Amino acid sequence: MLREREGYEMRKSIMNTRFAVGFVSALCLLGLAGCSASTPAPDSTAMKQTELSFDLSKCQQLNPGLYSCPAVDKQVCSPDYVGTPVECLHTSKNGNITIQQLNQ
Repeated sequence: MLREREGYEMRKSIMNTRFAVGFVSALCLLGLAGCSASTPAPDSTAMKQTELSFDLSKCQQLNPGLYSCPAVDKQVCSPDYVGTPVECLHTSKNGNITIQQLNQ
């Protein structure tokens, strides 16, 4: 009787271990699957529209070559922006950006 009980407990322990290993393996696979998701490349037509919508004359000039622009122009701070050569210096709490016009 004692041996039967020990055998039952051993089988139960093995099943619990298998369940735990399977559960951890499933979590690892889900974690890896989440990391494999990639973001699509930006659309070139969207970039051209960004270039066309930015107008330096709509910004407030602070000093020669230094401007404060509204938050809607924030896309010019993107590394993919190819329009007017500017350098983003600061973003305020309300989203306005301070930019410096670069010499061409």
